Amino acid sequence: MARLIDLIIMRHLPTYGNQQKQYIGWTNQEILDAEVPPLTNQEIQVYSSDLIRCIQTSTLYFPRSTVHTDASFRELHFGDWEEKTYADLQFDTAYRNWIDRPLESTPPKGESFSEFETRVHQALFNLLDTSDSPLILVVHGGVIRLIKSWFTLTPFQQAAAGHNTVFHFTLEKKESWSCISYSEVPITASEPLFTRILKETM
Repeated sequence: MARLIDLIIMRHLPTYGNQQKQYIGWTNQEILDAEVPPLTNQEIQVYSSDLIRCIQTSTLYFPRSTVHTDASFRELHFGDWEEKTYADLQFDTAYRNWIDRPLESTPPKGESFSEFETRVHQALFNLLDTSDSPLILVVHGGVIRLIKSWFTLTPFQQAAAGHNTVFHFTLEKKESWSCISYSEVPITASEPLFTRILKETM
């Protein structure tokens, strides 16, 4: 019998580095001051990167949640390019090579794309195999782009992952996990989604 799970993913709220268009993969920046309404007041389980911006976002969106953190859901580690911008790096040959071939090049003292993909893949599919529906993640833009590339066949470079969107996958497992429906909902319009999905689990 096939198994179904709702996978709901959100990106953390913006940080100073995001505002300045910095690369802040493993840099542990806090979110900017934000007043956001909770997405639900129900007690739920949330899975998050262990970096503070994801934990802070999780507690704002889900104030009665238990937040489970996992370093495997971190953003790509940009190495020497952490907290740098395009303007800082545009004349760096290694950076230009990485911009042209991000899946094949690696930031100096950073993480290769294959290392990034492997750790996220292992963490996500372990959760899918061991968790109940819905599975709620609060993670980073690169992690969301990876997951979209796996389940919607959108190339990683073309996948978008804004701060103000809920990414909703309905996944089915027969021999392996596949996506049977996908939608993107603005955060401001997502309350009915959470109400419906969480009600189904009660």
